[in-house]
Amino acid sequence: MIERKRSDKQYNWRIQEGPPTVRELEEAEKSILKSIQYKHFSAEVDDMQRLAGNEDTFQDRQSAKMRNSVLKRTSSLHKLDPFLDGEGILRVCSRLKNATTPYEFKHLVLIPKNDHVTNLLIRHHHVAQKHQGYGITHNGIRQAGYWVINGRTVISHAIHGCVMCRRLRGKSIEQKMADIPSERVNPAPPFAYTGMDAFILKKAEKSSRDGVSTSRA
Repeated sequence: MIERKRSDKQYNWRIQEGPPTVRELEEAEKSILKSIQYKHFSAEVDDMQRLAGNEDTFQDRQSAKMRNSVLKRTSSLHKLDPFLDGEGILRVCSRLKNATTPYEFKHLVLIPKNDHVTNLLIRHHHVAQKHQGYGITHNGIRQAGYWVINGRTVISHAIHGCVMCRRLRGKSIEQKMADIPSERVNPAPPFAYTGMDAFILKKAEKSSRDGVSTSRA
């Protein structure tokens, strides 16, 4: 059951059956991203809204200097040159403006480090990469269009808590050997202590060509 909005009325919702469409999934993703960004980067979002700039606005040195002066130096986004796209989502202003790659790959979405959605995102891509290490998991997240703040620490911590990785990469248990018996370390006359390998004789039947069975001890 999905709660969908009527097209003719803005605030009228009704429950409909059926799987979500691609557009509904995209809108849900945008809503979640904007929600967690405003939760952790509310001051930065307000500053970007006051500047009303996109990736093209901050290309020249003067506008970039103005943005950096507005952002606090203690902010985790100060060195990432953030901007708001047309959907109101914070993205990284990279140097790939002239590249032919899609817009989502050139300007990654900023993801906070301490959020439940971040943990779900890391877990999803870690499983999608077949429980690989930090490097491959981090590359998979960036190829999906996300930039996790302090990604190395956050992703390494998430992989460290993965139960499957603990089982696959766990160290084998090494058992400490017991002390040597006194009979083997103390002097004694020859044949004072002897050992014997015991085994049981069993009869084995063997069939011959003429049908007569013979047995051996």
